[in-house]
Amino acid sequence: MICIFYTTIGGLKTVVWTDTLQFIAMLGAIVTVLYLGISTVGGIGTVFLRSLEGGRLDIDFDIDPTKRDTFWAVLIGWTVNWIPHVAIGQGAVQKSLSLPTLQDIKKAMLLFAIGTAFCKAASVLTGLIIYATYHDCDPFTLKRVQKNDQLLPYYIMDVGSKIPGLPGLFIAGVFCAALSTLSAQMNSLSGTVYEDFISRLVPKDITDVQVSKILKAIVIVIGVVSTLLVLVVENLGGILPLTIAFSGLTSGPLLGLFMMGMIFPSANSKGAFMGSICSLLVVTFMMIGNRLYQTSGALQYIPKPLSIEGCADNRTLFVNNATLSTRESDIFPLFRISHYYYSLLGTLVVLVIGLPISWITGEERDVDERLITPWMQWAIPKKVNNNLSEHEDMSNEELKKLNE
Repeated sequence: MICIFYTTIGGLKTVVWTDTLQFIAMLGAIVTVLYLGISTVGGIGTVFLRSLEGGRLDIDFDIDPTKRDTFWAVLIGWTVNWIPHVAIGQGAVQKSLSLPTLQDIKKAMLLFAIGTAFCKAASVLTGLIIYATYHDCDPFTLKRVQKNDQLLPYYIMDVGSKIPGLPGLFIAGVFCAALSTLSAQMNSLSGTVYEDFISRLVPKDITDVQVSKILKAIVIVIGVVSTLLVLVVENLGGILPLTIAFSGLTSGPLLGLFMMGMIFPSANSKGAFMGSICSLLVVTFMMIGNRLYQTSGALQYIPKPLSIEGCADNRTLFVNNATLSTRESDIFPLFRISHYYYSLLGTLVVLVIGLPISWITGEERDVDERLITPWMQWAIPKKVNNNLSEHEDMSNEELKKLNE
């Protein structure tokens, strides 16, 4: 509710400043957890030695797309998943347009890349530290936690409970990470909803004050709906694969649409519409099927071996280090594809469906070469490209609106 309040009242400026303060708090929590974990385990060497012995540093180079966590799945699939967020996503574009110059945008992107790389590396190292701490006494196996998502809070309370203020600092870092993401998304989504839907229904002489009130109302609605969806998300499995899957559901069609518009001069609205609809249906079909099979137990991603030999009762546990259950042959292949590839597949479906439809339903029309990437401008028909005199005087502001 606090996030909804300050996003509604303050708008983009408040979101940027709160994101900055929240990042500082989050950074402090990350550094504190890393320092505490490394010192508790016995040094960074111990962390990597135990992780290596437990197979946590093994990298699977298998190109099989049905294997969930492989080198190629992360390198290819997750890279495609990230491109829409940092290049064409509403949040990134909105913040970029708020900067005064292109040079400032480049600096912001560089800082973003550095910060993201640090946070990702710190998250991976934190996971290795947790494994090194519980390598012979796994709390998940002992039912001390019910979900893998609870391991980090359990670790903080177990290791850092004797340090005054540490659990509170960790909770602050978690909430800061969540609030900064939520506020940015609510702010950008409200603008998208208004521009694409509401603006078509309101009078043309509407004032800026009225627009501001409508945007604030949209933020409130989005915030309430997002809060209620927590009740659904908590029953859908691990948060990381779920986030990647839902992200791929939308980022794939979005990237495909932009690629059609920027690379292929022959693309038209009919092809873009049919391609994006088909992409959404295909990826949704894959995701629902995958989740249903996981819920029924027919599709299981077995974790690496766990141990409780070092616990007080000295029990042992054997886990078969397989990737999928033995019933995988009965499952439709699309349902077994790793969620990392959803964005890539969604993008390909848009292009495979959208481009042929554009060619079939194509019509001669003016194509402004400034809207096509330079290395594909040769594909613009000459007689069409020469009839752009009416667009030559188009201002940058008008071109920006056309891009949007």
